Amino acid sequence: MEGSQQAYDELIAVVEEKFPDIALQVRDEVARGRQVSALERSRNEQNDFQTAVIEKSLGRITRTDVAVQPYSSDEQILLLLRTLRTLANSMSTSRRAVVELVRNHANRDAVISFTGPPGGRASSLDQASISKETELLITAYNELSAVLSETMEHA
Repeated sequence: MEGSQQAYDELIAVVEEKFPDIALQVRDEVARGRQVSALERSRNEQNDFQTAVIEKSLGRITRTDVAVQPYSSDEQILLLLRTLRTLANSMSTSRRAVVELVRNHANRDAVISFTGPPGGRASSLDQASISKETELLITAYNELSAVLSETMEHA
């Protein structure tokens, strides 16, 4: 779709501001490309690949051969949106579990601490910070949706 690369660039910039680690993971995935069966490649790509394989006496392309194909702009947007949806679902599920834990086993002002590996960063949460994180995610998602809608209107 026309304008998809611009839409992806704008969306990933918003994610970069709000969730830099997520943006880095998405950028890495986009840079790696997606794995496809060598047989799923276009006919011209298959022919070029098969010619190269034959010249090196490696045999024919089979179903088990894998190729890496770059993500299209539309696929980049879908990857980003799926990642954000997964993040939102994970945060929501985690939030419910932590809130239930606090509700059942601690007082309302309890703070839950998480420790990482030695030398890693420790973190803690309370009900207020859980609500804040959830609100931040909802705000980011709404901003991304607005940017995507606006970009698609101009495309």
